Amino acid sequence: MTLNVSKIPQQGGGKKFEDPAALDPGTYPARVVNVIGLGLQLQQAFKGEPKPPAQKLMTTYEFVDEFLKDEGGEDDTSKPRWLSEDFPLFSLESDLATSTKRYLAIDPTKKFGGDWGQVAGQPCMVTLVQNAGKGKNEGRIFNNISSVQTMRLKEQGNCPELVNPPKVFDFYEPNLDVFLSLNSYVQGLIKEGLDFEGSKLQALIKAHEGGSAGVGAKDTEKATEGASQDVSDSTVDEEVDW
Repeated sequence: MTLNVSKIPQQGGGKKFEDPAALDPGTYPARVVNVIGLGLQLQQAFKGEPKPPAQKLMTTYEFVDEFLKDEGGEDDTSKPRWLSEDFPLFSLESDLATSTKRYLAIDPTKKFGGDWGQVAGQPCMVTLVQNAGKGKNEGRIFNNISSVQTMRLKEQGNCPELVNPPKVFDFYEPNLDVFLSLNSYVQGLIKEGLDFEGSKLQALIKAHEGGSAGVGAKDTEKATEGASQDVSDSTVDEEVDW
């Protein structure tokens, strides 16, 4: 399975992190900085009804004019704000799917042919809302993504480039270096996937932890020989604030 949703057959929210200082509700210019395949994941029940496991994708947006603050309270332009969400991956023919709405907002002309692996670095407009925390998070305010829209061509020409290098990770064709560069929370999500056991990624991790200094093409082929490549269609919406 690749990140190309044009190849997925048609079918007929989780943990959140508090932002250092929640941004005001509104629409912000951004670029896609990370596209991370999470593999097959459990879904939360909907209105008490269980939902089948599904393949999930996490996307992270780097805001081009919002930054973390330095010790003096000024914008640190080397540290742009990020916000992430994850959602189930469905065919582009699934008009109501979040994955379809997000993809077409980022690649409205389908120049990448439905391939999420190619949209990293692309500009877009991200609309945020503020939600109050509940339970142990009562009294805290969180930013969440309500929608993503296409950025006008005129504005794309003036949109700053990414500050951070983009990352793309395909669970079913894994790059170990990219996986190891992800934070521990995202690594943990991937390892909790229902198809992690017996996967190519698990084989690569075992080879790496077994003492290999690096994993080359031949090592990858040997380590992943016979590894499972089973895939299912995908999952629940979830927003993660990094």
